Amino acid sequence: MATLNSSNITDGNTIEPTDILQLYDALTPGGGTTGAYNVTVSGSLIGNASTSTSASFATSASRAVSSSFATTASFALNATATVSQVNDQYYIDSSNPSIVSTGNFKFIAGGGILNAGLFISSIYPLLVGKTIGRNAWINASYIGDTGIITAPEPTLVINISGSGQIIIDQLDGNNDATIVWTGVCI
Repeated sequence: MATLNSSNITDGNTIEPTDILQLYDALTPGGGTTGAYNVTVSGSLIGNASTSTSASFATSASRAVSSSFATTASFALNATATVSQVNDQYYIDSSNPSIVSTGNFKFIAGGGILNAGLFISSIYPLLVGKTIGRNAWINASYIGDTGIITAPEPTLVINISGSGQIIIDQLDGNNDATIVWTGVCI
């Protein structure tokens, strides 16, 4: 193993090629100009890589080609550990509450602003043909400055259009309040 000599690398000195040659040789495959060195690192290494060809136990990688147990990755081409849906998802259909059924849930969420007490979302193709309480469950809430809500009973009523849009209607009132929703469907 090479021991790197840094005695000449001090404030005020000129760094000479021989001062960094051992480091170059140690990190060059085949030993660079003077022969191979074995490099042993002890302690903690902290760094950042924007392009990685392989990583094991990576916590973050951008454009990783391969990764095992990656926590996050952008543009990953291959990953050993996969994420899948939770098994055994159960629900009760409001049209037959005595039977527990199974299905694969899909999550949706969004937000917007009521316009005169009404909000109509973009089209969610996965909501086409769904019915609230039967195979779709959506909750909506006011957020932000709720002081602008003047309705005596600011209840939000949620429906799904035939084209898959979420319709949120302020039951009594016509406020322009900000809302968010979350939901699941099967």
